[in-house]
Amino acid sequence: MRLSLLAFCSAFLLSWPGEAQTGGEWPRRPLLEARYEDSMMYRYLSKPVHESVLLDDMETDRGWRMSGIGTLTYTTDRAIDGKRSLRFQTQLRDEAHLKANYQNGTFTGEQGGVSIARLAFDKPRDWRRFNRLSIWVYVHPASMRTYSFRLRVEWEGMTPAALEPNPSHHVQDLVPGKWQQVVWEIPDLSRERITSILISQTLRGHDPEDDGVVTYDFDRLELQRVDPEPYEGWEVAEDRIAYNHVGYRPSSEKLGIASAASAAAFDVVEASSGRVAASFPVKPVENARGRFHVLDFTSFSKPGRYLLRCGRASGRPFTISDDLWYETIEKTLNFFYAERCGFDVPGIHRFCHQDWRGTHNGQVKIINGGWHDAGDLSQGSHRTGVAVYSMLRIYEQLRERNLRPDLQARVLEEARWGLDWLLKTRFGDGYRITWVLGRYYSDNKLDTIDDMIVPAQHVAFENYLFAAVAAHASRVLKDTDPRRAASSLQAAREDYRATLARRSGWLAAARDEAAFGALASVELFRATGDRTYAADAERFGKLLVQCQEQRFVDGIPMTGYFYTGTGRERIQHDHHMSFEEAPLLALGALCDAFPGHRDWMNWYGAALLHSEFFLRRGAAYSEPYRHLPNSVWRRSEVEALKADPGWDLAGAWQQFNEGTALARDHRLRVFPLWRDKTFHGSTAIQLSATAALSVAAALRGREESERLAGRQLDWVFGGNPFSQSLMYGEGYDFQPHFAYCQRDMVGALPVGIDSRRNDAPIWPATNTATYKEIWVVPVSRLLLSLGYAAVPARVSGAAPRGAVFREERGGAEVRIPAGKFSLNLSPGGYTVSYGGFTQRLHLPAGTSRELHLDARQALHVALSAESAGPSVVRVKALVRGAGSHRIRLLPFNAKTGETEKAVDLGTGGDRTLTWMLEAGSRDTPWAAVAIADDGRGGRSEIFGTLQLQIVRTSLSSISGSRSKTRMPR
Repeated sequence: MRLSLLAFCSAFLLSWPGEAQTGGEWPRRPLLEARYEDSMMYRYLSKPVHESVLLDDMETDRGWRMSGIGTLTYTTDRAIDGKRSLRFQTQLRDEAHLKANYQNGTFTGEQGGVSIARLAFDKPRDWRRFNRLSIWVYVHPASMRTYSFRLRVEWEGMTPAALEPNPSHHVQDLVPGKWQQVVWEIPDLSRERITSILISQTLRGHDPEDDGVVTYDFDRLELQRVDPEPYEGWEVAEDRIAYNHVGYRPSSEKLGIASAASAAAFDVVEASSGRVAASFPVKPVENARGRFHVLDFTSFSKPGRYLLRCGRASGRPFTISDDLWYETIEKTLNFFYAERCGFDVPGIHRFCHQDWRGTHNGQVKIINGGWHDAGDLSQGSHRTGVAVYSMLRIYEQLRERNLRPDLQARVLEEARWGLDWLLKTRFGDGYRITWVLGRYYSDNKLDTIDDMIVPAQHVAFENYLFAAVAAHASRVLKDTDPRRAASSLQAAREDYRATLARRSGWLAAARDEAAFGALASVELFRATGDRTYAADAERFGKLLVQCQEQRFVDGIPMTGYFYTGTGRERIQHDHHMSFEEAPLLALGALCDAFPGHRDWMNWYGAALLHSEFFLRRGAAYSEPYRHLPNSVWRRSEVEALKADPGWDLAGAWQQFNEGTALARDHRLRVFPLWRDKTFHGSTAIQLSATAALSVAAALRGREESERLAGRQLDWVFGGNPFSQSLMYGEGYDFQPHFAYCQRDMVGALPVGIDSRRNDAPIWPATNTATYKEIWVVPVSRLLLSLGYAAVPARVSGAAPRGAVFREERGGAEVRIPAGKFSLNLSPGGYTVSYGGFTQRLHLPAGTSRELHLDARQALHVALSAESAGPSVVRVKALVRGAGSHRIRLLPFNAKTGETEKAVDLGTGGDRTLTWMLEAGSRDTPWAAVAIADDGRGGRSEIFGTLQLQIVRTSLSSISGSRSKTRMPR
């Protein structure tokens, strides 16, 4: 394909960076650097070696052979010991490979080839006595900004089975001009009959300014025996404690997990002085996952720096503070900045991919910009979309609370960078660049053999996601950036209309299409006030609810999970990425935007079922960590996989059978069923579910759900069996990540913890794709969750006689004078006193509440329920307070005669109101939401099953929704 001069000029102007990259809107800044002493590499290299055997000292020829364009020689220029070393040299650009993979005007290869040095043994070697490889490398200084290579071992009987480890270890962050030791712990690999060892260089291209030649000198390859890191299973090593390395809010649940060999009590120790600040008993837990000691110090709330000590086990310092997560957010923004495409990123690459193009109907656009999405250089529309949406939410939260103006500016800058790419790569008729599989640094010149040209695609859910993001951005940017706001709204409307026009009707949809369609409709309604979007939101909401299982199928104790679509043929199973946040984002948005809608309780009930009967019930199967579940599998679904040649069927059956039996033909998996050997990693999925749970916790005001979401953050930042933080540069013992086209970046998260046997976690040292690969996906879902967890609650309203908020855990008091008020409060439980009336209030993090603190209209409602027949539930509301009120009870999977009741409490008193609910389906949970005074008096829920496993909450006038519109009738 050849570009016309007009198309070339248009494309070139679209990609021109101008002056912005040296200042102004896109300032350049140095990357954050990790503290080496806190990393796992420091721990690896500090270990004593108990025994070693030399494999090659490079002093004699051992039979190394090169394939590819590289060269192998021996050199006497330098050696770590002895007189010579093995020199590996290669260009990073293989012209023959590029030509062979250049078709119809575009490069069609995913990578640029590979140069491999292989040492094959004359007969298989038994390495079982040893568990670590060590080699020394000297990197010759050159103009490249990053250097990396791979080690690989091979053995007899290797297969591509899904549960067999991938024995390729990526080494990066190499420092030119000095010898450095590379170590690789391999206790999880088969070592009985090793046949060869390989050193390879992926030919990933290079900045055009570089000559692209890399030269490594290798010496002293040896096997070693060390004390290996724990890498598999649920139990914690005796000398470790699993806890959140970042820390805890004063009011939050605070748990650590130690081995069962720990002491009977543990200490919270001041980090600076070593003084014991508090001591608590340990709680023994023994179940199918193992034996543990749970260290619960939730009641300790004094801000400061502390560490945990339990017998031989000791942790390192963490923080107790309400400002806990702001530095973590800054680190995630550092990661996104480091991943920018088409930008001169210090220490990683110069201006890149100015010859990547997208085409549609004769139009051609340069499509660089945005963020590289992974350890390679790929880009995806939906990845960028969720990231921008998450950033905009955090910006809104900080702006509303008037917090951290510097962080507001930084997060908004990065959101704009991503938004601009989404706008740039659309073609105006619902076609956009949805995916670019780029794993190569090109020469930045048009019409050469490394050009990548991709056609635009029309993908309904991605268009709806974009429309939601762009419409949301138009509201956020309206006052500060009207130009972007206007172009974003226009683009959102165009792509939404173009996608909606392709629908054949409203009878069927995929889950993600329904979810993002609903979200887009809501965001466009909010941005425009056009009721047409409200009608569309109702239709998409119906489709989304149809995608959900709401029954206890075959008697299994879980429900609320989703199918892939309204046809309900297959349960949604996520294998290494997920959109589990999408349905809950949509349901939460529908409930918030249309509180008076006739379908409101259907939306609310769907959110309740997913968060309560799938996520919370599923988490109970991984006590004491309470890791959120991946999915429910049916036996028939595994049987159907034989029709898909991409699946390792034997591995699928093994994983299915090792899941938790819910019934004869149903299994619950904490971790996914892996389809092949490559695409593994669960943390991206876990954080997607965490974001979903965070949305549901805010919608429902459920303290238990908020705590469970916090437990997932604990896991990611060190509260896992390996006591390792998964974020590079945050916490302690963070592993190198797979980032072979770039380098390790502070704020990056990998696809995540793997599993092989018994549905148990595994996190070995091998640095390979995909489970160790950096991804935009988990970081964006973390940001979406931190949009709730990181910020305080916002409360506003009026208190005619003043009020006092007393925090229950720490006892701190906040007094407000008579009149109107608006303030930030630490999330948690409060006792609120005003005008002689006192009641309890729970304020979830990241929520905004309008409070009416008038003792003359005070209200507290406590719900309870009891059986009144085979399918009848009697719901009682104990109403306490003063004044006249109306209480409306909205049922889910039930019906009642009189939904609304009036009550007059006079100057003070209590009354009991009663509703009889006739349940619908006996194998579906029932629920009811009490709404007082059209929402001004707040709302609360009660739910259960017909076996009367009832969970109740109370309602008060000060837990009201921020919505000013009428609540549902």
